[in-house]
Amino acid sequence: MPMTVRGGAWGLLLGICMLLSCHLAQSRAGEEEGSDAASGFVMDHAGLSPEDTRHQPMSPSPCGLTFHAPDPCSSSAKTSSPASPEELDHLKNLLQDTSGRLKGLQRAAGVEASQPGYQDIISKVLPSIRRANLELSESLGRITRELDEHVARADPLHLTEKRQRLRRGLQEMDQMLRVTGRLANQLDDASQDLHGALVQHLDRAVALISHRS
Repeated sequence: MPMTVRGGAWGLLLGICMLLSCHLAQSRAGEEEGSDAASGFVMDHAGLSPEDTRHQPMSPSPCGLTFHAPDPCSSSAKTSSPASPEELDHLKNLLQDTSGRLKGLQRAAGVEASQPGYQDIISKVLPSIRRANLELSESLGRITRELDEHVARADPLHLTEKRQRLRRGLQEMDQMLRVTGRLANQLDDASQDLHGALVQHLDRAVALISHRS
């Protein structure tokens, strides 16, 4: 009887040990499968196979993440604000004024172009003045010769009257020549002033149009 009990106890202990061994083996196999699955997941996402991990050397540089923060100073291009009605009215008035000035200048230029220029008039008058001066010189020479002839045979009173008349004629002729020269100079100055004024108006109009456009 005692031998039978001892043999049954040993059999029970042996069965318990076998059950514990099977349970431990199953637990260890489950842990290895979980670790293999986790490592496979990491390798798949990293693009590496188990053979690559064995042969690939470890990089000595630590892993790092780079964050790019937006520059607060760089702002998007500001859209220009639309012009106000007052600014539009001001620009419209400027354009109308400029257009009116240009039309006036065009009319003045047309009138000026249709009429003979001052310099042309002066150029036409100058030959006549030269001929008049030449005729005057010839007349003076003739009068001087006649005077010399009269001096030889005329009395002093008659000679004095002739000299006075001659002097008055010469003074009138000199005054006429001075007036003619002064008028010619005034016409020349007026033509130059008009030309300068037209050039200034045209330059201002062109500059204003270029600035507004």
